[in-house]
Amino acid sequence: MDLHKAIVESCDIFFYNVGQRLGIDRISYYATHLGLGHRTGVDLPSEETGLVPSEEWVQRVFHRKWYAGETISVAIGKAPSRRLPCNSRA
Repeated sequence: MDLHKAIVESCDIFFYNVGQRLGIDRISYYATHLGLGHRTGVDLPSEETGLVPSEEWVQRVFHRKWYAGETISVAIGKAPSRRLPCNSRA
């Protein structure tokens, strides 16, 4: 299956595998550089920043290591809370 078909069919398994290959720190790096986790810059009432988790974040907040299985959830947009609706898929 290619990327286009995976998006069209919302194929979680495709994205599980991509997430597992990339790892959480690489996902976090690219997500942050694409603007996820930041305010949109649009005048939206009560807008808050989203959350892009990383190994560093889970260590700082929860004082534990990042578990590889958590990366799969992040890869399909089911990460820890504090995401903006426009930063996550339904």
